[in-house]
Amino acid sequence: MSQIELLGFNDLQEKFDQVESVFKSYVESGEIGEVLKKQLDVNLSQSLEQYQKGYHKQSVKKLGDFSKDIKKNGSISEKAKEQLNADIHTLIEAVTKVINGHNSGIGK
Repeated sequence: MSQIELLGFNDLQEKFDQVESVFKSYVESGEIGEVLKKQLDVNLSQSLEQYQKGYHKQSVKKLGDFSKDIKKNGSISEKAKEQLNADIHTLIEAVTKVINGHNSGIGK
């Protein structure tokens, strides 16, 4: 179970913030290599930006890119990989619920 699930956040902004916080803690502890850090940082930032603009499907795509980059890159600890992957999938599910339940036509 992901940390963001355990904390029970209702607000997606808080979920994005939590994932970013976990991500940064792994970067600071040296558990994520520099090249991968840059890729993941871009994906997470772009996902949040797309979400804030109402482009929810694009946000989910960027979160999926984040997950793919974690899986294919060896410059990340197993602990960081497992935790971030769980958190990203929880966030994907939350944004997907917004798409399915509150689709305003943006991001189709």
